[in-house]
Parts: sequence; C-alpha cells; structure tokens
Amino acid sequence: MTYIELRGSANVRDLGGLVTEDGRVIKSRRLLRAGSLQYLTSADIGTLMGFYRMRTIIDFRSRQERESAPDPQWGIIEHHDLSVLEDQSFGFPASTGKLTLIQMLDRLMNLMNNPDFSPRQFMLDAYTMYISQPQAQQAWRKFMQLVLEHKEGAILFHCNGGKDRTGLAAVILLTALGVPWQTLLEDYLISNDYLKPVMNQVVDNLPPPYRIPAARRAASLLYQVEAEYLQSAKDEMIRLGGSPLGYVQQVLGFTDVNLKQLREIYLT
Repeated sequence: MTYIELRGSANVRDLGGLVTEDGRVIKSRRLLRAGSLQYLTSADIGTLMGFYRMRTIIDFRSRQERESAPDPQWGIIEHHDLSVLEDQSFGFPASTGKLTLIQMLDRLMNLMNNPDFSPRQFMLDAYTMYISQPQAQQAWRKFMQLVLEHKEGAILFHCNGGKDRTGLAAVILLTALGVPWQTLLEDYLISNDYLKPVMNQVVDNLPPPYRIPAARRAASLLYQVEAEYLQSAKDEMIRLGGSPLGYVQQVLGFTDVNLKQLREIYLT
C-alpha cells in the first residue's frame, strides 16, 4: 500500500503491494482509494490521470453529498454514482441544497444532545447497515462488477473522508482478492493517521460557537475510525454469509469464476 500525496485530497492510497494469503501481490497503479475529490489541483489531476492512468471513478456518497461537492468531470473518465445509503437511513431528515461541514456537525451534535444517543453505537449500527441494507448490497455488487470489468489503468473509489464506505469497499475487494483480515484491518485503521491532522485543522478553524468538546466529538465521527466499527461489519458478513468471503460470494453473488478472473487481473 502506498500513500499518494495530493494537495486537494487526503487519505488517498494505492492498494498495490498488499500481499494475499497465498503470497501473491496486488499490482500497483490499478486500485486507488480516496476521500473527496472536489479540491483536486491541476497537479493532483496530472498525478492521477498521468502517472496512475486513472480511467474510472466510483463515488459511494449520498445524493446530497454529491450535489454539495460534485466530483470534477473529465472527458476520458467514466463516473459511476453508487450511493451506499442515503442520509435518511441514519435518522437525518431529507433535505435539499448544499450540505456544509457546519451542517453536518449540527446534525451530529443534535443527535448527541439526546441522553440516549451513543456515538459508538451510532457507528456500530451504521457499519451493520452498510453490510445488511439492500441498497448497500446493490452498491457493493455493482462496485465489484465494475472492478472486474476494468481492464486498463487505475480505478479510483471514494466517499467523503475515504474511511467508512471507502474502507468497507476496500475490505470487500481485498477479501475477494484473498488478502488476510489482519492486513485489511491495518489498511482500514491507517486512515486515522492521514485524517487526524485534517480533523485537527478543521476543528481549530471552526467558528467560536463550535470550539467546544461536543464539536470535537462530532468531528471524530467524521474523521476517525475504530477497529470495533469494522468488527461490526465483519460480524454482519459472518451472519449473512458465514464468513467475509462467504458474504462476497453468497450475498453479493461473486462466483468462483469471478474470483479467479479478479485475481488474474489484479494480482501478480
């Protein structure tokens, strides 16, 4: 795994170099994971489209997230919008217009004002829904099919912070490629290292009314991950499919033939 230094996006990584259980290695410059792309600079774009030959972008964000911060559009790039879940799934009201960081913090802080609300349980439930909900499962099926059909250059998949939905997409994909769970977990948790400086900068620059502990706790839900979140998803994969790989095959419908083809394309 290689961190890709970009000025306009944090938590961008090349999954190339990760080793599978049978000792094979994921090819470099083929599978990229990222956060939001709206602030990419011309140099960033040159890196992704030139050095990495990025040709496909998959966006896991909700409709409102995409409308608030659209991906840049380039003629030779295929874009696929695969909303894993919409905002209403998490108890947020349906709304229109741009969704700002302050609005997201307000949403989370309003939830935290409820004495029965547990941020930890909120994230555990979210990860369970990312695995169990029909819309999420359909997004993962389409994602895996797109990766399987992608032949040339790099495919980049992303959400907002590149840690939750993108993290689970990486887990599903790397599971299909035969990467051990411990390696998946390490790749998942390293998002904290790349996003903590971003979180600190965001919190330090909030308007005065938001410079309170509750805002930092809310921001941590947006910028940090925990091993137990991923364990919640794993438990649901096991419940539905017997194992993470069983989930990929039995629930997402990725066959033995698909697995063999995928590994032939992306492993060396």
